[in-house]
Amino acid sequence: MILSIINRISQNNLILKGWTIVAVPIFFILSESSGHEYFIYLAYFITIILWSFDGYLLFKQKSYLALYDKVRLTDEWDIDYVIDISELHTSKVKLIKSVLSKTLILFYGSIIVLIFISILLF
Repeated sequence: MILSIINRISQNNLILKGWTIVAVPIFFILSESSGHEYFIYLAYFITIILWSFDGYLLFKQKSYLALYDKVRLTDEWDIDYVIDISELHTSKVKLIKSVLSKTLILFYGSIIVLIFISILLF
C-alpha cells in the first residue's frame, strides 16, 4: 500500500516535468507570435509554480519512504497499519531541502536560466 503511494507520487513528478517541458515552449511561441513579452514572464512564473509543486511532491514521497522504512523495520505484530506521515515531517524530511534538491535545481534552474536569457534577448 505504501509503495503504491510512492509510485503514484513519482509518476506525478514525471508528469509535472513533462508539463514544464511542454508549457515553456508554448509560452515562447505565444510571445513570438503575438509580439508581447509578458508571455515569457508567464513562462517564468509557471516554471516557479511547477518547481515548487514538484518539490512538494518530492517532500511527500520522501515522507512516505521514511514511513515505509519505519514499517519495514517494525516487527509484524507491532505494526499499527496507520498511514500517518505527520510525525515524520519534522524529524527526517524538510520541505525546503526537497524543493532545493540537486535534481530539481538542475532541471528547473536550467529552464529558468534559459527563460532569463530569452528575456534579455527579447
